[in-house]
Amino acid sequence: MDDPFSQVRVGVGVMLWHDGKVLLGRRKGAHGAGQLSFPGGHMEKGESIEECVLREMREEVGPAVEFVNLRHQVTARSSRFMPRDYLHIGMSAKWVSGEPVLMEPDKCDGWSWYPFDDVPVREMFLFAALAVDAHRKSCVFYDADDVDAFDLWRAS
Repeated sequence: MDDPFSQVRVGVGVMLWHDGKVLLGRRKGAHGAGQLSFPGGHMEKGESIEECVLREMREEVGPAVEFVNLRHQVTARSSRFMPRDYLHIGMSAKWVSGEPVLMEPDKCDGWSWYPFDDVPVREMFLFAALAVDAHRKSCVFYDADDVDAFDLWRAS
């Protein structure tokens, strides 16, 4: 059997926007438990990025969203921050209507809207913090090894 950590995973995070605020939830589980993160998950075989975004939104928050665009991409090699190699694709979507629904209470404590300028970066999951940094810098791509991710993550 192949070591599952030998494969690169593709994660998709979605910065959902509504009235200048973004949606964040506190993660549960072994990886990033207690940290804030955007809705998202892993791409499935044969899925496009847009299909992944729409599926993850239905599974996690149940909203009607308007697909907007790619915000950034970050690559990260396994390190003390991540147990495996990742390609993280950050997307941006506009919230259309209704309220966020906690669809997976075993994976998240609940959803809250945060003013983007006041997101608590020090409380965020690494890829969510990198997404905020990428958005603030209008950066479309960077390799997490090109920055000191831990200092960026905790010093913001």
